[in-house]
Amino acid sequence: MVEPARAAPLALKSTGRKGAEAMADNGAQAGRLGARAAWAGRAALLAPRWAAEAFREGWLARALLMEREARRPFLFLPVGMISGVLLFFAAEREPSWWAAPSLFTLAIGAAVAAWRRHLMGLTITAIAIACLAAGFSAAAFKARWVAAPVLDKAQGVKGIGVILQNDRRGSGARLLIGVESLTGRSADATPARVRVTARSAVTLQAGTRIAWSAYLLPPPQPSRPGGYDFARDAWFAGIGAVGSLQGQPMAVKDQGGIDWKWRLLAAIDRARNDVTDRIASAIGGQAGEVAAALITGKRGGITDETNDVLRAAGIYHVVSISGLHMVLAAGMVFFIVRALFALSPAALLALPVKAIAAVAALLAAIAYDVFAGSEIATERSLVMTLIVFGAILVHRRAISMRNLALAAILLVLMEPETVVGPSFQMSFCAVMGLVALYERAGIASAAQEGAAFTQLELATARERPPSGLLSRAISWTAKHAKALILTTLIAELTTGPFGLYHFQQIQPLGLLGNALVLPLISAVVMPAALIGMIALPFGLDAPVWWAMGWGVEAMLMMARWVAAIPFAVIAVPAPAGWAILIAVMGLIWVALWQSVIRYAGIPLIALGFALAWTGPRADLYVTADGKAAALRGTDGRLALVGPSPGRFSLEQWLRADGDTRRPDDPSLKAEASCDKTACILYDSRGSPVSFIKQMSAFEEDCARASLILTPLRAPVGCVATVLDAPHFTQSGAIAAYRTTAGGWRIESVRTPSTDRYWRR
Repeated sequence: MVEPARAAPLALKSTGRKGAEAMADNGAQAGRLGARAAWAGRAALLAPRWAAEAFREGWLARALLMEREARRPFLFLPVGMISGVLLFFAAEREPSWWAAPSLFTLAIGAAVAAWRRHLMGLTITAIAIACLAAGFSAAAFKARWVAAPVLDKAQGVKGIGVILQNDRRGSGARLLIGVESLTGRSADATPARVRVTARSAVTLQAGTRIAWSAYLLPPPQPSRPGGYDFARDAWFAGIGAVGSLQGQPMAVKDQGGIDWKWRLLAAIDRARNDVTDRIASAIGGQAGEVAAALITGKRGGITDETNDVLRAAGIYHVVSISGLHMVLAAGMVFFIVRALFALSPAALLALPVKAIAAVAALLAAIAYDVFAGSEIATERSLVMTLIVFGAILVHRRAISMRNLALAAILLVLMEPETVVGPSFQMSFCAVMGLVALYERAGIASAAQEGAAFTQLELATARERPPSGLLSRAISWTAKHAKALILTTLIAELTTGPFGLYHFQQIQPLGLLGNALVLPLISAVVMPAALIGMIALPFGLDAPVWWAMGWGVEAMLMMARWVAAIPFAVIAVPAPAGWAILIAVMGLIWVALWQSVIRYAGIPLIALGFALAWTGPRADLYVTADGKAAALRGTDGRLALVGPSPGRFSLEQWLRADGDTRRPDDPSLKAEASCDKTACILYDSRGSPVSFIKQMSAFEEDCARASLILTPLRAPVGCVATVLDAPHFTQSGAIAAYRTTAGGWRIESVRTPSTDRYWRR
């Protein structure tokens, strides 16, 4: 076996490159290489035999040294921080406030001490622990920082508050109310904000102080283990209750000043609603609603049918203001400002035009974010855009993996709760894949072409007569079509695992939908949106909105065509989270490294996808209050036993099962036999399961059913397996699986030891 201290010199000798020889001749650099090789050799002692052989041959040592010289390990810092955030949310009880910061301090100290002693293995380990602790600390701090009262039980209330947002929802409305007082509740037990829905439109604008009545309940917990957790998102948004208005709210005379933050939020919302109404009325129909959503982020007027079509075509991301819109808007401002300065040669020579254009683009991005409501996806896109144009200001490469890593670090520190959401995950993985493609296909090929292009070839190229207009047009079209298809394919592949995990759907025609729609968005829709917003204050915007509406209508027409193709949407059962995590780690490994070691991530990707659906599907779902359930019947599909759980919960259950039926499908209620006291349904093994609604049914059903579900308290002595009110009080929603022995394995949203802010 080669001694560790000799591994790097042997590797360098085998390369035969002049740069390596010069480095070996330099004493100081040779010393550093020796230290690095020693670290690599120690790692090889613990590696499998094939890894030791790779170190002996030298290629693996050279690859690691190349990655370190390129400072690629820096890119894994946000990966470690994101892992720390995930660990925070995986904890069953609220962590102590001092634990993660203390670990971070110790890890940083250990890293500094190990680095001074050239102990690279210990240095890397300490830095990794510090990153985990930093992400964990950011999430723990944010969870405490946003702490606000949460309603403890469902109840009807009357209150005084201020409308902060008024969003249309079909014929109704959804209001975000800043609460000033609630009848019967002290100030320290009053939620700071509540979100309520109204069956009819509310004409009062944001910023109005109102008296209102509503039926409120605590933010709902997940409808199944591993499902969407609205309560967690509501906690970080400062929303302490949700519910429905009872009657129309009434405006009241001012009883004092309104907080300036509330006034600012209300003013922005009024402006957004005014622009939304203007665009929607000028264009009309669903094209008008979609066009307005692209600018203001108000999506309440988009019907479920249109949303389904956009999802089936794989282009729903275009109506959610994100990186695409932000980059197009800021990029157009950057281009226009530079073009205007180009009209004056004197200005080009005297002023830093590129920097001025970058500042204008930054201001435009900030304005777009504020006007669009500064939602999580928009804020994330803003941070990334600011870093890109900030790099232009300091004369650095705008598009790079390092800039993406910096954006991720900032967002983890500012908005750690977004890490567990699909928006953050899909956006960053898509951009990561595209930047990796740009680095390898764009920069590398340009460098190779530049090195191979001699002065003679350059002169010959200058003398060559230009091609004809048609051939240039064909070449330009082919080049951009290839780039569009390739970038769309990369984006689809990198976001695929998250689409499977969060939405249990595959859109195999998303590549086609994006290839058709994105050129239209870039060339017509977004430029018209920018021009329209400039023309709006002058009252000259109507023709621009008509042009934008034509582009959006064409986009919807293409989406309908793609969605109508068979198998445009394929439903799949909810994959195992740990398997998706393996696949994502493989993607990250392939994207962040540049040398041959990146290929080690390919087996992880394959393994993750192979194991994603190896686990069993749940045979039973029950709501958190035990008042509704769905059981796998004799036909192998879920069927309702007892009352309906509500549209949202039923959609979540069906999607997790890979079932394409809609919540109103009559077959969901066809198998159960019900009377006033109970419902009986036979499970996939033919065993009777009873859902008891009245106490009088216990005597008979305890004797004949293998499992009893009830929102009541079951009597003592029932011989069947019982899930009743005391159980659901502690467990929340459950998913149950039949075991090979004939029993039930139960997974719960909560356990008796669960003690998180949003679970209490």
